Amino acid sequence: MGTTTVVSFTTVFATERWLRHRGTIARNTSRFQKILSTLAIVFAVIGMIGLIILTCRNNIYYSTTHDACLVVFM
Repeated sequence: MGTTTVVSFTTVFATERWLRHRGTIARNTSRFQKILSTLAIVFAVIGMIGLIILTCRNNIYYSTTHDACLVVFM
């Protein structure tokens, strides 16, 4: 369920960016907003990868990997 949640969460960021680009919802008013939107997608993907690995590796056998992915996700 963690993987499903984080994939859905990341998809929302990408969909929001796409809808703004199409003009379906309010367009970005500045280049700074466009950059922030793109960075939000990039960091959401990085967090998604961290959470997927975090849910695959348990804390008993892979404690270092688990802790590293926890930091990446946060």
